[in-house]
Amino acid sequence: MKGKNVLIDGRLLSLSNTGISRYTNEIIKGAIDFWGKDNITVILLPEMINHVDFNHIETKYKPFNLFHFFCFHKFLKKQTFDLLITPFYANSFYKISRKKYVSVVHDLMYCLVPNFFSSNKLINWLGITYYDILVRRSLKNSDAIISVSKTTAKDVLKKFNLQSEVFKEGINKIEAKNTSNIDTLTKYGLTEKKYFIYVGIDRPHKNIEFMCNCFTKSKSDKKLVLCGKHHKNYNNPNIIQLGYIEDSDLKHLYANAASFIYPSKYEGFGLPILEALSLGTKVISSNAGSLSEFDSRFIYFFNPYDESSLIKAFDSIDDFTIDDVQLHSYLKQFDWNKISLEIISFCNNIH
Repeated sequence: MKGKNVLIDGRLLSLSNTGISRYTNEIIKGAIDFWGKDNITVILLPEMINHVDFNHIETKYKPFNLFHFFCFHKFLKKQTFDLLITPFYANSFYKISRKKYVSVVHDLMYCLVPNFFSSNKLINWLGITYYDILVRRSLKNSDAIISVSKTTAKDVLKKFNLQSEVFKEGINKIEAKNTSNIDTLTKYGLTEKKYFIYVGIDRPHKNIEFMCNCFTKSKSDKKLVLCGKHHKNYNNPNIIQLGYIEDSDLKHLYANAASFIYPSKYEGFGLPILEALSLGTKVISSNAGSLSEFDSRFIYFFNPYDESSLIKAFDSIDDFTIDDVQLHSYLKQFDWNKISLEIISFCNNIH
């Protein structure tokens, strides 16, 4: 039924374009293409109101505030809709009867990654308990749950005894025009194919210290470039910290790297791997959790708990070859146009 009124929870949309924000934007575009612009309304926080061109309503209720979690139900009761799509795992404490709810789980990192909230056991337990209330209630309210990987679906089943449908995350075609752009490399003091690159934050589960220690012990003549905020100093002149990098420069840094490194102990999906591959960059990745679901023809996998495994990867990545034709074919399954249509069609068939 294409004429249904659909609410999309866009409260995690942001100008900084986080992973969930990008995911939400793709769901919005897919929903508008499928149901029509007039049938789609997006719920937004005040700071995003002046930055969108689709139908929207404003709310002050934030998704991970427990008090707001209760109040959001009253807000929803005032809206006219048939289907609510929440691109994350926190909708509302109560469910409106005869309305259909769909929620998306990207990961259950909060309860699976040790010391996710704090190294203090009490604080960490309180954080897990707090999120358990939000997530358990939201998923039980959902008529359908979407997981972004088989690993996440297994985690949801084990933690909450709830089934979910798996739809992978997607990527849009990334273009780094003039990818051998010497100016960008010169700007950061780098040489084409003479550096490894890591992009992201420094959290314990990201395994950055392990990666840097392995790099230091390797025989590689390349440099290791860390992009992102809050990385600690490793006192190694070959480990270069660039901090936050604009997307325009980041594409060039990806495309000209010898390899992208992804050492995580846990990820719900692993979108940066696809972004690197789409630019023709080799990937050295941990084989933990959902990351092992990617095709080993295109990724040099290592054990994130075994130093020798990653050291070997650093030393031998130049010998790892990828068939470009096969890679191009493989990446087609992650096209956002295809995936968003699959997700929206699935949502449309919920009765």
